[in-house]
Amino acid sequence: MAYASIIYLYSKNINDLSVQDLLQMVNLSAYDFWQLFQTFTTLDPNLPRQLREHFLDIERQLVLHLAWDKRTDMVKTLEQIIENNKILEASEAR
Repeated sequence: MAYASIIYLYSKNINDLSVQDLLQMVNLSAYDFWQLFQTFTTLDPNLPRQLREHFLDIERQLVLHLAWDKRTDMVKTLEQIIENNKILEASEAR
């Protein structure tokens, strides 16, 4: 479904859809979409420069902002590591 949605948007030259709306449409987390997006952007090594730059801008937005959503596994894991370190430091301080 996600691949079909991306190909549909690409083929129809739809360029006014926010990344958040796109994530809702494909029903994926930002991190999962980023992984899918990387595959999609490497399918055609002959993409026009402007299109490739546009894809890179979208990828930056996903990585820098949306991938850090509190609901992602990556953020949950990092929060758990931080919490475990605080507990360890507190026990060592005693």
